[in-house]
Amino acid sequence: AFYVVMTDLHLFAKDLGYRDTTWERPIEDYDWGNNRGFVMMKSFDLIHWTHSNFLFNENFEGFDEIGCAWAPQSIYDPEEGKM
Repeated sequence: AFYVVMTDLHLFAKDLGYRDTTWERPIEDYDWGNNRGFVMMKSFDLIHWTHSNFLFNENFEGFDEIGCAWAPQSIYDPEEGKM
């Protein structure tokens, strides 16, 4: 399988009609800090993809006010058989 891990920054949400604002959270409070997690994508043929969203504030205590999740790095755990 092929994997891609990226930030969930969705800068074009307003232009595409998903939101009324450029950012999901107030720019006055978070500025560029509007990406709170990662998007993890998986493909077996590089044509068809599945994805899941991972938000740190939903999975770890103390991340309710996370600013930015940047530069994702992923590893494969052979003992768990998972990314």
